[in-house]
Amino acid sequence: GDIDQNVLEGLVEEILAFSTYPRNLLRCVFFHPRQSPYIFHHSLHVTLFSILIARQCNFSNERLRKLALAALLHDVGKIRVSLEVLGKKGPLTEVEQEKVRLHALLGFRFLQQQKKFDMPILMGVLQHHERLDGSGYPLQTHSDKTHVFARIIAIADVYDAMTSQKNYGVQHSPFDALAEIRRDISSGRIDANYGRAFLEIMRTNLLGEWVVLSDGRFCQLVGWGQDEKRMLYLQSVDNERIVLVGDSLIKPIQIIPPQSGNVFL
Repeated sequence: GDIDQNVLEGLVEEILAFSTYPRNLLRCVFFHPRQSPYIFHHSLHVTLFSILIARQCNFSNERLRKLALAALLHDVGKIRVSLEVLGKKGPLTEVEQEKVRLHALLGFRFLQQQKKFDMPILMGVLQHHERLDGSGYPLQTHSDKTHVFARIIAIADVYDAMTSQKNYGVQHSPFDALAEIRRDISSGRIDANYGRAFLEIMRTNLLGEWVVLSDGRFCQLVGWGQDEKRMLYLQSVDNERIVLVGDSLIKPIQIIPPQSGNVFL
């Protein structure tokens, strides 16, 4: 029932140091084996992505630290949700979904009781599932009422949730998750400035990475269109040049470790 703030703050300092190297950070996320418990890895990844966004937007070190704490704790309310619901294999019922949606409010109240954390941290936890058009939860707040930390954590949370293997739901490729974020920017559901910052981080740091296509080919990402067509420019191990548009039947399904010819490095 009590949070060791010294442990958290030590972890925050390690994360801040690591996040100065975005490409290394992303490679660890993509290639490091991800096992149970889901919430541990998810909370860590959301923190890493949130810090990358904030660094891109020139946050001060003090704000970075507070944002990192909010992101690490964003799902702390799930300790008040039963393991039976959290660990269920298969779709949740409407009642179970409602119980899970309470975690943001429960986390806010739990941290309030600790009396250790500033209000921006509490608001990041409370509002990380809110959407700027009022379609989120638990309070359906709109843009002018949604804290900056919550806006950033929301983007990191969506990306990691979509690309993770969970008990239920589909695991999406990073490219599908980025397309979803782009749609949410266009529809006004998430913050456009922070959303575009995240897209730019990924575009910059994924260039040169290897992917496997849905038809089984291994290709290197050599270019990334920035318009709404979402064009990807790739080169296969046989030096074939490939252009994929967003609605193409062939899609990149996974980022894989670097290759040289047909051999993994």
